[in-house]
Amino acid sequence: MKFLEKLKELHKLQEIFTTDQMLHFAFSYIICSVIAIVFHTNPIWAIVITYLIGLAKECLVDDKVSVSDLNADLIGACTFALVLSISYIL
Repeated sequence: MKFLEKLKELHKLQEIFTTDQMLHFAFSYIICSVIAIVFHTNPIWAIVITYLIGLAKECLVDDKVSVSDLNADLIGACTFALVLSISYIL
């Protein structure tokens, strides 16, 4: 029974966030991780670079800049930085 309730909660999240925003979050998380781990960058700089990549994508590819997409980019990058910081502590 609890499993079905969890699925209903997940469905509510899907109504709040669009698929495009979820993709922005996921790809920003991945891009930030690559920048921070592979290139040995400070997590703050990794967040800034990831955000600038998202901004460049919005300006060059899309017709107009979507603030909600940029917010999803920022949240994805910050989430990775938080996970990375917690992993250093543990």
